[in-house]
Amino acid sequence: PSFQKLEKLSELLRGDFEKIRTSKEEINDFNKAVKNYTEEQFRVLDHIQDNERCLIQGSAGTGKTMIAMESAIRSCIDGKRVLLTCFNKIIGDWMRDYLKEYKDNIAVVNWHSFLIEKIKGIDIVNTHDTDFFSKEVPSLAAKIYEKNIEEKFDKLIIDEGQDLITEEYLNLFDSMLIGGLAKGNWEIYGDFEQQAIFSKFSKQEMFVLIEKYTIPSRFNLKINCRNTKQIGEETSLISGFQTQPFLLDYLEGGPVNYIFFDTKKDERIKLEDALNKVIENNTPLNSIVILSPNKFENSVVSELEKYNIKNYTNYAEFIHSTDTIYFSTIHSFKGMEAEYIFITDIDNLDLETWMNAWP
Repeated sequence: PSFQKLEKLSELLRGDFEKIRTSKEEINDFNKAVKNYTEEQFRVLDHIQDNERCLIQGSAGTGKTMIAMESAIRSCIDGKRVLLTCFNKIIGDWMRDYLKEYKDNIAVVNWHSFLIEKIKGIDIVNTHDTDFFSKEVPSLAAKIYEKNIEEKFDKLIIDEGQDLITEEYLNLFDSMLIGGLAKGNWEIYGDFEQQAIFSKFSKQEMFVLIEKYTIPSRFNLKINCRNTKQIGEETSLISGFQTQPFLLDYLEGGPVNYIFFDTKKDERIKLEDALNKVIENNTPLNSIVILSPNKFENSVVSELEKYNIKNYTNYAEFIHSTDTIYFSTIHSFKGMEAEYIFITDIDNLDLETWMNAWP
């Protein structure tokens, strides 16, 4: 892998950096293609209509979130009251905006926001306990549904399941679903191997926890339908993860450019120069997101003065702030919101480091 990486980097360094100016037509074509469902996705959608309890696995970019939303719409049309939830707040906001016309029958919410809302008004002690949110809050929320204080859901759809499979959360899911996890209607979507960043369980351990309730139907998504071939290949090269088949092999995207620096000052200058090259092509500022493994205050981005740069924490603000470039940590960003991505603060391209760090 090291030799292949160096060979690829040498090839990229010989390239023309001006190619960074991907045309608006190419980006529009790409966005249209991404939003079309693949045959694989339609197959899964059809199967989950015939299976009450489903576990859908797939790596980043295989369309799990899009299928989850389409399934929620179909269930809503069938008259079901649905909860669609996920771990990431920004993705939760994005899904809620996408499904706003169905808000009367589809509750879309980030999981931790949902938990906080459920326990409002309850007299709570020991809020500084390390197990408060992971154990006490789910237990309190489960009692609300067990005592029928709140109406149970006809269907649960859980995205980013790899971060939400614990004994306590599963017990709450069981309490809030008509029929429970054993006999109720639910779907869990996740990348249980490469994206289980916040879980203390392995993939097999998570499946064992789920199978204490029932044996779900399992489906696998294998086609990358989010990224261009160039982005997918470079991600695989850096992270060491296997390259997936690409839906968009026929659609050439912009090149992935590597810009090397010697010092933090040199990095700041080169980052600003790269931003200038994109922005002078009349690119809207909110179509640019800068990513880093570090928080904003520890990133070279905090030293940029020419542009208005904000932490990306609010989806509604993001889509309306045309005069702002947004910043996010790599782990928080899902890749569905921007057309130009800059990754900064990379001090080495060591394969082992990125195997552990890449989302």
